[in-house]
Amino acid sequence: DSFYLRTFLTHVSAVFQNMDVRREVKDWEGVSWYGWSTTRYSVDKKTRMRSLVGAGLIGLPVAKFISMVRASDTLQRCRAEANEYLSLLELVVKQYDREGWVDHAEDRLGITAPGEGYYIFPRKSPRWCDGANLPLNQQDEFGSLLLEMYKLTGNKEYLEKAVKLGRVLRRQLIWDEEESILHWPY
Repeated sequence: DSFYLRTFLTHVSAVFQNMDVRREVKDWEGVSWYGWSTTRYSVDKKTRMRSLVGAGLIGLPVAKFISMVRASDTLQRCRAEANEYLSLLELVVKQYDREGWVDHAEDRLGITAPGEGYYIFPRKSPRWCDGANLPLNQQDEFGSLLLEMYKLTGNKEYLEKAVKLGRVLRRQLIWDEEESILHWPY
């Protein structure tokens, strides 16, 4: 339906217009990044911080939309927007390369096995748990975005990180015989 398509495009454009870099909003490091910061999770509730899970929650539906545009003849009219959104998502994802990724070789917390990796809250950030690993659900939301970005770009770095995150999750899962479900200790 063209109404919903126009509405979606309007909302996504507004979301990208609200990125810190476009509004000249600076975070706790005094930097304005591609992404969206908030004061909600900082210790003092005043200092702005970016959120990996927020980037995943915002980026994943947009990345899936881009995939739909590429796969649909009727959505080709949205190709320019999809290309712009992909370029912006790549900038959002790239910022998290510099903050918080830990491969097995650098794992000081002893969380990983070989072939695994995870994200941490940035060290010296205004979070009560700076330097700690992010909860699995937060990392894996971003991991879902990384998988979609790999499908869109073919960039193997996205796939490698998503697989490493998935391996950490898989190793943490516990099979519950009574309920026949997998769960992880939260």
